[in-house]
Amino acid sequence: MQIIARPLPLNGAKNIRDLGGYTTETGAVTKHHAFLRGDALHNLTEEDSRLLYDHGVRCIVDLRSEVESKREPDKLPLLYADIKYIHVPIQDHVRANRYSDEFPPSMWELYCWLLDDSKESFYKVFKAMLDCPDTCVLFHCSGGKDRTGMTAMLLLKLAGVDEETIIQDYAITQEYMKDIFPLQVAQLESMGLTVPGYVMESPPENMRKALNYLKEHYISAEDYFRTLGFTDTEIHALRKKIVG
Repeated sequence: MQIIARPLPLNGAKNIRDLGGYTTETGAVTKHHAFLRGDALHNLTEEDSRLLYDHGVRCIVDLRSEVESKREPDKLPLLYADIKYIHVPIQDHVRANRYSDEFPPSMWELYCWLLDDSKESFYKVFKAMLDCPDTCVLFHCSGGKDRTGMTAMLLLKLAGVDEETIIQDYAITQEYMKDIFPLQVAQLESMGLTVPGYVMESPPENMRKALNYLKEHYISAEDYFRTLGFTDTEIHALRKKIVG
């Protein structure tokens, strides 16, 4: 396992992290200023926004639902006209097909279902990244844990980062969001929802099971991207964006 990236020093977001600096199985290193994974952006201050802009962010991929994005819209694209904003909800198909309650029975099952049921959405997400080859892409959801975590896992797995590092890159969210998750729970409970404790947790075992599912059902990250509809040339281009 490698040293996990720390969040950028922002006041209005606690879990925005650069995916650069991880060594791959070939000895290459993932590039800084290529991808940021993150939580919600609606509380960013002007100073936060300037820091992200100066970091190179010119493309934002919002993985949240329509309701979430309308309730708490991203501020950054409103401040900088040259930042491209793409909204791709990736959990809607899973919720429609797999469970009828407000929350899934477990988070690791949700992650496996995302791999199976959200292929069309994942294709749009990674196609948006390919369409921004020379700029920093920030992809985010509300907590930077589940939808963002699975997107980051697929990128890092494609890059050739070892699984224990991928797992810890996911699991550390619980530490960085420990002051924010209770506020999100309170907000949901004010809407009349009962929030299971596991929804706000990110134990390593969740991502370990998702990685095992990926290997058992899709063999490799490359094969998964092929099932999404990407050509080998496009897969190489996406890997080159994160590894160089």
